[in-house]
Amino acid sequence: MRMEPQNNCPLDSFKPCRRLDCGWFTRIRGKDPQSDKEIDDYGCAIAWMPVLLIENAQQSRQTGAAVESFRNEMATPGNNAIAALHHAVQSFNQSVTNQNANIIPALLNAIAAKRLAPGIEHGERALAIEGSPSE
Repeated sequence: MRMEPQNNCPLDSFKPCRRLDCGWFTRIRGKDPQSDKEIDDYGCAIAWMPVLLIENAQQSRQTGAAVESFRNEMATPGNNAIAALHHAVQSFNQSVTNQNANIIPALLNAIAAKRLAPGIEHGERALAIEGSPSE
């Protein structure tokens, strides 16, 4: 036996529902969280609240389970993802250090050799090492 609620409004002293004349009369589309049947129906937003609260609780449980699974994966000792990330950061730091070690002496040698003379590139005048403009 299916029970059907009476069509009266708790917000309007239990007078008959005004349907489309009421701002709370809403269209809901999606899946019923209890039966997985498709829903495409109009109804009072107050009447839809139990269904929406059930759906919200299910989504919250799924999110909590996903976060816990992710945490467990990241918290395991010897995690390959963390080890790989750590190795990549160390390799990058070593690479940058090596490049800086090679670039700085080369730059100093170039400065010493040319003394930043005028017209080094594209006919532009450069500043001398002392910082005074060269003529």
